[in-house]
Amino acid sequence: MADFADDHNLILMNEVDQGPTFQHLGQEGTSYIDLTLVSQSFVHRTNNWRIRRGFVHSDHALITIDLEWDATNRIPTEDVPRLNYHKAVWDKIYEELESTAFVHEGCPEADSCNITQTIMGVVTKHVPAKAETKFRTRWWTPELSKLRSEYRRLRRATSKVWGTDRRERLKEVTREAKLRYYSRMEEIKRASWETFVKETLSLDPWGVPYKIARGKLRPATVLAGLKRPDGTYTNTWRETAELLLQLLPDDNPEEDNLDHRELRRSFLEDTQIVQAPPFLAEELDEALGSTNPNKAPGPYGMSPNVLIKAQEVLRKDLLNVYNTCLEKNTFPKTGRRAR
Repeated sequence: MADFADDHNLILMNEVDQGPTFQHLGQEGTSYIDLTLVSQSFVHRTNNWRIRRGFVHSDHALITIDLEWDATNRIPTEDVPRLNYHKAVWDKIYEELESTAFVHEGCPEADSCNITQTIMGVVTKHVPAKAETKFRTRWWTPELSKLRSEYRRLRRATSKVWGTDRRERLKEVTREAKLRYYSRMEEIKRASWETFVKETLSLDPWGVPYKIARGKLRPATVLAGLKRPDGTYTNTWRETAELLLQLLPDDNPEEDNLDHRELRRSFLEDTQIVQAPPFLAEELDEALGSTNPNKAPGPYGMSPNVLIKAQEVLRKDLLNVYNTCLEKNTFPKTGRRAR
């Protein structure tokens, strides 16, 4: 079962504090035989895993779990294409967005999903996908992949085991698997480095290996200490921490001046909460104008450059979404997701 869950990237939802899921009626035998496995793409919608006892006439307890699901507003992030925005046809994107009607329901979650889906539906028509490239570590081998998978599987299994004896046995097996994995990785890395040195020196005896041996190639010096008043530097993290504590003043209210007392009072006293005014078009333009167009796309593949290029046609709809969030005092999940 552990291998099956690992191969299919399944997450165990059972809660240890809920106790065993199986108890033989009239006897003391118990077991955690009933497992709830959830895929990684669905785990964020599951919570409150509970065992309900006394609801069924069975040795197996009733298990309940709460699901959060809204199929209409869900934006799938699986298999999101990596788009090549350097080859985007911005004129066509602008024209199509200008003639597109966005649906506003007055709900931050729904409006955020709707506008994101609509924009990406237009963008994917006029922006080609990037060519797939595979980057591989020079010395990595299928043998290391197998050893790593075995070690990770055992480590996950150890964290989910109940019972001291079995857990200790699994911890020992996990330590052995970790030792095999890292030892073999060091051997392969060393062999790969030796091969690289031989090949490089055969082409250029004064190449990278020679420069490393002569000390001509070395990592940049990183200053890890602080300068004391006497001109010396701290050598350890403890000395650095002690020096920082000496530089920070003590928080003594008796030494406050008038400005400090007023500042302390304003923080301690309750203040009246005032609803912030709606965002203005000028504020949106200023925010988009200060955005770096070359930042990496978000989880749905949208580049910031899309909002910047189509600023004129998207201004009204973006303001509607942002002001709805401000009015409802909420921030949609769409904006909190990351790759």
